Amino acid sequence: MYAKQRQPMDQQTQHRQQGAALISVLWLSVVLTLIATTMTAQQRNQIDTVRQQQSQLSAHHALAGAEQWLLYQILTHNISTRHPELALPQPWQFNGYQISLQLQPEDHRMNLNFAQSAALMQLLNALHLALPEQQTLADRIMDWRDRDDLLRPQGAEAAEYAEHNQTEPPANRPFAHISELQQVLGLSPALAWQMQPFVSLHSRAGRVNPLLLQALQQQDPLDPMADLPATTARLGGSPALSNTWHLQLDAWRDGQFIAALDSVQRQRAIAVARPFATLSWQLQGHPIGGPDPHR
Repeated sequence: MYAKQRQPMDQQTQHRQQGAALISVLWLSVVLTLIATTMTAQQRNQIDTVRQQQSQLSAHHALAGAEQWLLYQILTHNISTRHPELALPQPWQFNGYQISLQLQPEDHRMNLNFAQSAALMQLLNALHLALPEQQTLADRIMDWRDRDDLLRPQGAEAAEYAEHNQTEPPANRPFAHISELQQVLGLSPALAWQMQPFVSLHSRAGRVNPLLLQALQQQDPLDPMADLPATTARLGGSPALSNTWHLQLDAWRDGQFIAALDSVQRQRAIAVARPFATLSWQLQGHPIGGPDPHR
């Protein structure tokens, strides 16, 4: 009788063990599935990252090739210094990319380290700033770049920056990069972006081309950059002044922006192995030369 009672108990224990084993197997399957899914997602992300890097690298080579093509056209006089836009294909099909090209004499822009208060205020006025703000920002720009601690009437030196909780005081040196405009007290990133097409560190001009300012004042104050590429192209340049060129190139593929190149090149006066000196060369992650060529 004892053996008969033990047999059902052994069967129940066996069933429980089998059920526990089955649950363990199911849980293990779930865990392995989650691990496999995670690894697959990570691999997909890695593949997408590699593809994006390859696309950007390819675009960088395409932009560098387009830049060399433009410099060759200048060197061989295939691009008129008076009307450079006439020789530029828009967009240029190159290596599977649509390259939008902008070529401007650098001396249309105002040298940020040479410009005096009146020239700075003239540009700020064209950007539709009120007179008090023009005076304040012009003085603060000049205080930022001068080598002394003397305060201009509306300017700002180290004490004023500290009073406004700015971590960095004015540099008291010439601007090293246009992006440093954003470090000037009270000059917003949006305004720095609006000023960028009109200022330079390589121009020999102490003010912006008056025709460019006139065209800017006639544009929509809500979007003053809208027609800038076309406006600057129409201005052309003077053969005597245009030995320094500003090149802006955007690479697009299938309507999607990939990369941009902003370059300043100065043509040497004598024939040498390298006829252009690179003054500035920067790859950028946002369009700079114009809108999507498909639009």
